[in-house]
Amino acid sequence: MAREAGAYAGSTSRVTGATRYDVSAALAAAYSPGRPVLYVASGANFPDALAIGARAGDQGVPVLLTPQSGLHPAVEEQIARLDPGRIVVVGGPVAVSDTVVDQLRRHTSGSVTRITGSNRYAVASAIARQFDAEPSRVYVATGTAFPDALVGAARAGSQGVPVVLTRQDQLVSDARTALSALDPLRGVLLGGQGALSSVVMDQVGARVG
Repeated sequence: MAREAGAYAGSTSRVTGATRYDVSAALAAAYSPGRPVLYVASGANFPDALAIGARAGDQGVPVLLTPQSGLHPAVEEQIARLDPGRIVVVGGPVAVSDTVVDQLRRHTSGSVTRITGSNRYAVASAIARQFDAEPSRVYVATGTAFPDALVGAARAGSQGVPVVLTRQDQLVSDARTALSALDPLRGVLLGGQGALSSVVMDQVGARVG
């Protein structure tokens, strides 16, 4: 794969590690210390990390993954090096424990706070509402699988706009709340009808423009 990719680029490199946490740390190593904020999300499940990806990309700051019960040593090493102004944990204690929060407090002189909600859709909604109102677009992705939101988050981050998660068959109440608060000019659904139904498209369309 790396050799094939090299045919389309001047150079090709790989960011790797023994675990997803090591890869997370290796990616964070590309950031210089003193970032205003750093995000930490569960590495055991995807929705919270995906939802925060666009926000982190917009701000030019890293997202680091953690096990639920305690920081991975490679991740903690990078957080200490980065010396962020503050740290935001994405998800509740079931996703990232209070033990992790206590560990994080050692590595910033600022606050350690949570963005949380009753479920993945509520967390994504809370993140989306941190963006400026009336964005050029909002991306909408299924919250039950990761591929569409994964690629969409990178695009959204580069455009400074959020990703909202919902179910396949309907726009959930938390997603509706986010769209109403943001009042975006456009909605962009990620994936085909197997991911998001025509009902969702109609419901999004009624809340944008």
